[in-house]
Amino acid sequence: MLYYGLSQASQAILAAKRDPRAGQQPATSHGTDCPNRNQIAVVGDLKVSESRGSDGGAPAGGAFQLLAGVLNSPTLPGSVALRRLAISLPEGAEVPPTGTAEMFGAALLERHDGHDFGSLVRETTGRVAKLAHVPMRLSSADLAGVEREVVERYPALDGFHVIPDRQQCPEIPHVVWLLDPPGVRLSLSYHRGGRPMTPDEWFGMARLGPRTYMNSKGGEVWIPPTLPGNSAPLHPLLTWYAVLFGLSELARYQPVKWADAININRSADAIALEHLMDMAHLACANLIVDLFAVDRPGPNHEEESRKRGDPIRTWTLRQQQADG
Repeated sequence: MLYYGLSQASQAILAAKRDPRAGQQPATSHGTDCPNRNQIAVVGDLKVSESRGSDGGAPAGGAFQLLAGVLNSPTLPGSVALRRLAISLPEGAEVPPTGTAEMFGAALLERHDGHDFGSLVRETTGRVAKLAHVPMRLSSADLAGVEREVVERYPALDGFHVIPDRQQCPEIPHVVWLLDPPGVRLSLSYHRGGRPMTPDEWFGMARLGPRTYMNSKGGEVWIPPTLPGNSAPLHPLLTWYAVLFGLSELARYQPVKWADAININRSADAIALEHLMDMAHLACANLIVDLFAVDRPGPNHEEESRKRGDPIRTWTLRQQQADG
């Protein structure tokens, strides 16, 4: 039900976002496939890929590909394991499935004023951020190697630099270990063009489009990773499409394996799957609402907010209820 709800929503997005005079191809298929559906041992092994036509290319009427076009997003780089897709979402990274400890997932960008980093850092960088929930293995890499991997996986962080954090974790100076979920937290400074990050630029991180994603709490900015083989991250709505399609395929065509996967007494992934499905409806609804910006008070609202120094927020259904 979750997948087909999102599938219908994608049709509405295509109808609203595409120019009807351009004669575009209508959606005639899902556009996705699960090539190893019958061979998996655990649900995280399930792979999602783009379906292929008789000529070996992506189908002309694939809803997944058409949705990617209107969202200015790349598509899947090949067959991608469901566990990797799941942790590319904030909801999946919060309660990750098994086998993801060494994978880059959605990372939480936390603001920090740099007050405990010493005067040198405060004077030269001005703004410091924390990047949480990145792989444990980065704790043993050198600073330059960590920075190279971080910018490769999170293009939105181009212009940020990894800096030492000796006060919080003296024995491993550039990371702080996290246990729930497991991972490490890096300290980052922003100094693009030899200048510090301004407050407007910081708040603007929430407006970097599909490269960043402000979650339903409205106060956190999560950055999705680039899948291996792609040069930019998928839009989060496309990631949800792929994840829910894969789960739907398993539930429909491998019901015994699906029952085992969600059985709390037998499956190490049962809690992660339950959390993902509990969050899917609200997360997708919020992303869809934000596509249409239906709650913007007026055309000059963002500019006026910037002049006042207000944070630029990605609004959500939950915030609208709270704010009346």
